[in-house]
Amino acid sequence: MKLFEFPEKNLSTENDIYYVEKILSKRIRGGIKEYLIKWEGYDVKEATWEAESDCYCADLIEEYEESQGSKK
Repeated sequence: MKLFEFPEKNLSTENDIYYVEKILSKRIRGGIKEYLIKWEGYDVKEATWEAESDCYCADLIEEYEESQGSKK
């Protein structure tokens, strides 16, 4: 479980902190690498796509990339 903050995306309040449970998928959109994030305590239907630059879970990204047979 990793900490994830939305520094510029205010989903509810400025001080909300979310925990990443798992990286589900990856895509490139508009030249930006994004990861589909499964949030701890939320249903998989509520997973969201987040830009790699907004993800503060490098170890989970590395784990996902290794499971896919690729490197970051």
